[in-house]
Amino acid sequence: MQMLLRGGTLIDGRGGEPLVNAGLLIEQGVILKIGAATDFAETPECPVVDCTGKTIIPGLINCHVHFLIEPYAWDSYQKIAGETDAGICLRGMENLSKLLQSGVTFARDMGGYRRIEFELRNAVTEKRIPGPDLLLSGSFMSITGGHCWWLSRQCDGEVEFVKGAREQLRDGADLVKLLVTGGYARPKMKVNHSIMPDSPQMTVREISAVVEEVHARGKKVAAHCNGLTGVWRAAQAGVDSIEHGQFNDVNDPLVEKSLRMMVDKGIFLVPTLSAFFKNYNKTEVVNDYKAVLDSFSLALQHGVKIALGNDSGCPFVGHETTPKELIHMAEAGMKPMDVLLAGTRNASGLLGVDAVAGTLEEGKFADFLVLNDNPLNNLHTLLAPEQVYKAGMPIKIKP
Repeated sequence: MQMLLRGGTLIDGRGGEPLVNAGLLIEQGVILKIGAATDFAETPECPVVDCTGKTIIPGLINCHVHFLIEPYAWDSYQKIAGETDAGICLRGMENLSKLLQSGVTFARDMGGYRRIEFELRNAVTEKRIPGPDLLLSGSFMSITGGHCWWLSRQCDGEVEFVKGAREQLRDGADLVKLLVTGGYARPKMKVNHSIMPDSPQMTVREISAVVEEVHARGKKVAAHCNGLTGVWRAAQAGVDSIEHGQFNDVNDPLVEKSLRMMVDKGIFLVPTLSAFFKNYNKTEVVNDYKAVLDSFSLALQHGVKIALGNDSGCPFVGHETTPKELIHMAEAGMKPMDVLLAGTRNASGLLGVDAVAGTLEEGKFADFLVLNDNPLNNLHTLLAPEQVYKAGMPIKIKP
């Protein structure tokens, strides 16, 4: 069955000028043709959706979620260890729906639990439950007693990390996530970034051993890094993405070297600004998280590739809040078009799904949002999509 959306402004996610009064023809979940609205003739067999006054953009791709975790508690990462599989599964189903409803049509889970995320991914693929398409990292990989060790595959030394990576891939992981440094998953604490020490927990040799093994299998490595030393080590090892990536002292000469190395090696930054901004007021953010903002600004200035990820599931970052991350990026100095590219084309490139997702082009998945305003003029329109389409089907039931 075909469906035609016509009359709207189309932003295809490739960085070019929007197409005004566009036509978008869909067939069996795939984009069949894009052009001017006048290029398409109406037929009785093809339903037409009038998008006059609306804007169409690619579906958002969130590269850093934890959809099994309940975000609205300071000790959410600790509490999951005491919950039942059934309870975690039910919450995961709810959170996948929240992600999709908010406009996320593709997501990368960055740390699951008891393989429940794999069962839910199967259910999404088989269309038994609603949700975005998913890539899964499986369990975290950390040093013994390291960051989030209770949720991790704990390893020490190059040999153990290689074995751990092989086990992750054997069990179906699409990528491997390394906890290269410490972090903020502490119970009942409102952590000020300025008091977080530089806390590397993996050596360059350990990281490099995993990168060599995983890349040889055609997969990717993501590195959780808070603090300069961790970023520098992960960049040297050649990981594919650095998650968070905040420096404690932006004036350290090693910051410049780290950012240049990220650019030279094509390493993405997934800044997860939401994990720090949460629901705080702007004054509090500026006062307490200046290093976070400065780190992001430096990455932009150096031309580091940025991809969307908001760390949903971490304390007080809801699974329905992905668009807020894009607004945070803009408030921190990113241009609106670059913000949209971070959440679409760039994100699909990081995930390696750019052949089928991330931009609106003929032959790609018909995953897109219909917005009430042009996000290049008003990014806040992303907070309330008029409609979300997944594989060409509207997912919101209108009254």
